[in-house]
Parts: sequence; C-alpha cells; structure tokens
Amino acid sequence: MPRRLTTILSFLVVLLTLSTAAGASHIELVLTGDEIPVHLSLDQQRFFSGSDSLYFNGRLLRRDTDYSWDESLLQFDLSRLKRGGHDTLSVTFEPLPDWISRSYGRALPSPVPRTTARIEPQPSPGMPVREHQETDITITGAKSFQFTARSTGASSFSQS
Repeated sequence: MPRRLTTILSFLVVLLTLSTAAGASHIELVLTGDEIPVHLSLDQQRFFSGSDSLYFNGRLLRRDTDYSWDESLLQFDLSRLKRGGHDTLSVTFEPLPDWISRSYGRALPSPVPRTTARIEPQPSPGMPVREHQETDITITGAKSFQFTARSTGASSFSQS
C-alpha cells in the first residue's frame, strides 16, 4: 500500500475513534411507572441543544408536541403524557463539557448607589457667571480616514 494511502487510512481510524469516544459521553435516564414525574429536573445539568431524545414506552416523543424543555428551570415538562403504572420513559442527551460552565476572570463589581449629594461647583469670585445653554456648543469640520491594503507587504491606515 502506498505511504500516502496508509497515512490517510490512519487518520480516518483516529478520527473515527475520537468521534466514537465523544459520542459515548451521552447520559441516559430510565424511569418507570410512578417514577415518571410531571416535571423532570436535570439538577442544573445543561446539554447541547437538540441532543435530547425522549422515548415513552419505546415511542420517540416530539419536542414541543409531546413534551417541552424549559431552559430557565432546566427541566422537561412532561405534563402532556398520560402516565400509568407500567410505563417506561427513557431520556438521553449529550451534556455540555464542564469547561463551558466555568467562569473565568474577575467578577464584575455590583453598582453602588450614590449615598451623598452631588456638590455643584461654585464660580470663583470676580468671574462673570454665564448660564450654559445647549445652543452654545457648535461642532464643525470634517474627518477623513484612509486605509490601504496590499496583496504583499504592509497595509496602512491614516486619518486627518
């Protein structure tokens, strides 16, 4: 077998192994009879959108028709199901990796309400006092930007 074909086949085997290992991370819950609740909470477990599959007595349920997912409460709404003592519910989903739910960096400070009154500046003695009006501000002029891109070498940017 030529060396290039061997390399390609080796790459495909590694890729297949990784995809199989990644697919093995799904979670499956099986509930029977009275264990099947009206609202199934996943204990703060987040999962990839659309990776959930629910089977009721072997029948695949349709999302937003047979059941729904409430993202704010992290729970399935199973109120549309007619449950009995011998029913079986199977729930599978792909959980998000742990590193997605982690927080990095500093937390943002919470706003602190102003507790003291703002002191208005007083004019210096002997300075004329002039009331500020919105019509006193006038802005005129022009601003230009120039950007030059080259296929080789450096690009440039200037403004005036």
